[in-house]
Amino acid sequence: MRKILSLIAFVVALGLCSCRTTEENYRAAYEKAKERQIETGDSISTLGLKNEATPKNMSFGDIVLPIRTEPVGITKDGGGEVSDLKLYNVVAGTFRQRFNAVSMAQRLQSNGYEKPFVIHNRLGMYYVVVGSVATPDMAKQLLDRIDSDKNFTLKPPFPYVLRAAHLVR
Repeated sequence: MRKILSLIAFVVALGLCSCRTTEENYRAAYEKAKERQIETGDSISTLGLKNEATPKNMSFGDIVLPIRTEPVGITKDGGGEVSDLKLYNVVAGTFRQRFNAVSMAQRLQSNGYEKPFVIHNRLGMYYVVVGSVATPDMAKQLLDRIDSDKNFTLKPPFPYVLRAAHLVR
């Protein structure tokens, strides 16, 4: 009886050791997934989202601004009010977490920007607005100021102007 139990325990231990995943298995699965991604490319919906996320240049007389238009709302505890949201909102950053967006808005305020605040869209993305202004001239000035600020290194497509869809008519 003891020999049978020992034999069964040995077979079970051998089975458990031989079934574990190895780095080679992970690497093979990764390579296979990469090949499949290269063959199929980006899906049409992914390309659409990437295309929509890129600001388009829009002319206002002799001023050209990178602009996106999107339905947005004021984020609770984001430092702004509904009355702060104007037609041209200069965006310095986009985040998935509200905490990160509020943190950047606080850093902007401590570096001399008047009233940065946070807005959000329906997909749960949070935008840090450096300033919200009524005219393209003022938006261009604010874009140039944040773009030349040495305290903030922004990667493209930032900064850009976000127009709230409900204000565009």
